[in-house]
Amino acid sequence: MWVFAGCAARRPPEMPVDVEAEAFSPSGDSAVPDAWWTVFDDAGLDQVVNEALGNNFDVQAAFARLRAAEAVVRQARAPLAPQVAAFADGFASTADTDLQQPDIEIGVQASYEVDLWGRLRSQLRSDAAQRDATRADAEAAALSLTAAVARTWIAIAATREQLALLDEQLVANHRQIVYITEKLSAEAAARLQRLRIK
Repeated sequence: MWVFAGCAARRPPEMPVDVEAEAFSPSGDSAVPDAWWTVFDDAGLDQVVNEALGNNFDVQAAFARLRAAEAVVRQARAPLAPQVAAFADGFASTADTDLQQPDIEIGVQASYEVDLWGRLRSQLRSDAAQRDATRADAEAAALSLTAAVARTWIAIAATREQLALLDEQLVANHRQIVYITEKLSAEAAARLQRLRIK
């Protein structure tokens, strides 16, 4: 038996959002764009992220491994298609007469390896799975780097905003001190004046 106690939950206030709601799917099924940080529409952030991606050796190495894995898949796929080669050969033959007649041989050669036991297809599936894993590693490295850069950029921007607010608060506090000091000085002068009159 369940017993529920307490008051009804209140809805939290809705917070203003700068990014349009249409940019996100309610179910979360839509794919995230590769350059996800561009939704912030900050040219400085775009530049810093692009520099980080271009200068990070770990990310570059991960994408180099991906290119190598893609080449292996292409190489594994090649034997599954017929191999066609064209050739041309020419030579001159001499007969009993003084005339030379050129002989030209032109041909096309085709070969095909029958994948009777499925060895080639199994190798292709294995190489494709390795390529997919390598792609996931490269994308994870890039995502981790861009997230770290964006997080740092946002933290710096927030710190600058806080510093600007503190500067404004210092100016307001200084004005208030000046106002209070002037008010106290005026009150003290008025009291001194009243004492002199008496």
